[in-house]
Amino acid sequence: MRDVLNIQTGAVVASYDYDAYGQLIQSAGTTATDFRYAGMFNLQGAGLYLTNYRAYDPNTGRWLSRDPIGEDGGINLYGYVNENPVSFIDPKGLEAVIPFPASGAVGGAASGALGPALGFIGGLIYPSPVGEGSDIIPPMEANFPPGYWPGDKGAIEWGKRNGVDPREAKDRFHKGIKPRCHTPGAKDNLATNPENGDVIDGNGDYAGNLGNDYN
Repeated sequence: MRDVLNIQTGAVVASYDYDAYGQLIQSAGTTATDFRYAGMFNLQGAGLYLTNYRAYDPNTGRWLSRDPIGEDGGINLYGYVNENPVSFIDPKGLEAVIPFPASGAVGGAASGALGPALGFIGGLIYPSPVGEGSDIIPPMEANFPPGYWPGDKGAIEWGKRNGVDPREAKDRFHKGIKPRCHTPGAKDNLATNPENGDVIDGNGDYAGNLGNDYN
């Protein structure tokens, strides 16, 4: 997130400049926001940024904990966006994605006391409806219940927790569960609960279970 503006007036009320890995170079303005570099939550006083799954240290350009899916995500378990922060971000601590600019009003934690008066320019915050806060989750996944991971990554994690080979777990997701989802567009946004193996589609409907449907 670079600039914070007042949507009603269009005036920039705060701005932040970072180096490639998120160290703050300079800031201006008096309006504070909880979300800063790459749309991550700024843990004030600790010099860290928080995501849904891991904490990030901009001083080292590395995560503080291992990749949740282990070596299946690559051999560099603590590396940030494959050492390419200019082209990618990782707003959830799970995978590198191509950023897109945030737009419109956001509320809750991202804008603090000013509520919907703030918007973000050239930023990377994924907006949620006013009054519900900004969850740094892409809109396509915002309606999933807590605890669900992006489809195949959740399947791999479920396999690790339940003694199923990660490749087998991934195959169960792609070759077993996914083809059963017939709702147009919904199977492109499946999510998996790594605790119990339940899979739901983009509408939040039950799509199958990685364990029960294969016993």
